[in-house]
Amino acid sequence: MRIAGSSLLLLILSFGTSNGAPRPKDMRKPVDPPSGDWIVQRIEGDAEREANKGSDWVVSFGPKSWKVLVGRVPLTDERAAYYQNGEVFEIDFGSQDSKRACKGIWKTDGDRLLLSYGEPGADRPNDFVIPKDSKRTLWTLKRKKD
Repeated sequence: MRIAGSSLLLLILSFGTSNGAPRPKDMRKPVDPPSGDWIVQRIEGDAEREANKGSDWVVSFGPKSWKVLVGRVPLTDERAAYYQNGEVFEIDFGSQDSKRACKGIWKTDGDRLLLSYGEPGADRPNDFVIPKDSKRTLWTLKRKKD
């Protein structure tokens, strides 16, 4: 019986750290957003689509918002907050209500930025993989050269 109890405890603990589980908020600290303007190279999700290869889509991250422009036309300008949670960079955007906000993660690698997020109110992704029917979106961006 003691072995079964230990196994059950291990199983319960593993659910708390599985893919899509929220990380503790007490580890979060505000950080600056990715600097500069970024050209959208690809957008992936359930309805996979590619952004215009003509580099029309440009994303800029401000201290309290993020903007997407198509050419010179604003597509979105939403509230955003940026955090570091351990080694992970997080973004919350849209609504200030956590039940309606989009929660995501981002990382930069030189001139490349990946941004993965779920639908409003969904758990924050833990990776940059977009499983089928996950209702997640992944943006691949490249730093815009002046």
